[in-house]
Amino acid sequence: MQGYRGTPMIHITLTSAKQSPADDPLGRTRYGYSPEMTSKEIFDANHGYYILGARADRERYALFSAPAKPGPNKVVLAVEIASIDPVPGKPGHRQIKGQWLEKGHPVFDSYVGKPSPVAGVRNPVTYIESAEDLRLCECGCGTEVSHGPFVSGHDQRALHERVAKIGTVAEFLRWFDQTYQGRGEEVGAGAPELLHGRPRAFRRGDWNLDKYEWPGGLELFIYDDGRVKLGQWDSSVVVQDVSNFAAGKSRSSAHVVAVFTPNRSEEDPN
Repeated sequence: MQGYRGTPMIHITLTSAKQSPADDPLGRTRYGYSPEMTSKEIFDANHGYYILGARADRERYALFSAPAKPGPNKVVLAVEIASIDPVPGKPGHRQIKGQWLEKGHPVFDSYVGKPSPVAGVRNPVTYIESAEDLRLCECGCGTEVSHGPFVSGHDQRALHERVAKIGTVAEFLRWFDQTYQGRGEEVGAGAPELLHGRPRAFRRGDWNLDKYEWPGGLELFIYDDGRVKLGQWDSSVVVQDVSNFAAGKSRSSAHVVAVFTPNRSEEDPN
């Protein structure tokens, strides 16, 4: 495996299967490896306990190798680490918790059933370099990381950058609530070059309505049952006129005239 560019993953060398002591802190009846053991049995028998320092907390995967006759040790198990926890009653020792991998996962396919990447060491716990342990930071910076989705601090940086694309924090929260708390699917845009801006159109099937939204905060809701609602953010409203024309005739019509007035900020001296 030399030539791999990456950061370490944990490697543990197992012995042949042996009976566990009666007072085993993990409640095991055996530890080590024998060929008839399933992946679950190998993991249950060997996920602990080991002396694992802070370095182990940075790793994403663990490999377990065991004697293979004839020939060198081979990798018999690969595990994606969920956590590394203390062992009750065994100070200084810890156990690996996680999920064993199966065929099709790149770590499994690269290692399991193949010769151990570690040989000639006395300590059962070692570390190896593995390209599979690297992935790109989720912020989009291109930096490779081996544990967690972000380089330290990049999650906050990514969040602030995205808030800034919307505007202030208040504007971001309003946009987020409208977009991701069920406002609906955008289905089109209004005509360009309008004095009051282009409205965005949304279909809210769960509320049985179409919604139109203007940049200034004006919203028009047209319900499937014929009701119409008009609203505007941070404003008060006065209805100036409600009229019905030529009721009962073929070209009758009706309208409502309402005026929205923006609420005055407490900081506005005017």
